[in-house]
Amino acid sequence: ASLLKSCFRMNPDRIFLAEVRGGETWDFYKVVSSGHGGSMTSIHSGSVEEAIDGLIERCYQNTECQM
Repeated sequence: ASLLKSCFRMNPDRIFLAEVRGGETWDFYKVVSSGHGGSMTSIHSGSVEEAIDGLIERCYQNTECQM
């Protein structure tokens, strides 16, 4: 998560994160939503719908995302 947060300062062209597994998903979302040229990550699931639901669930594991 700390490396993802440092991407705000480093301003990389692309961000490649091998896999999102927990609360760092929220940090990844914030970084890629801040205007970087592209990004890529992976998530394990049985379908596209499960992948999207899994991303949402993982975001909520971060206390910043809990509303």
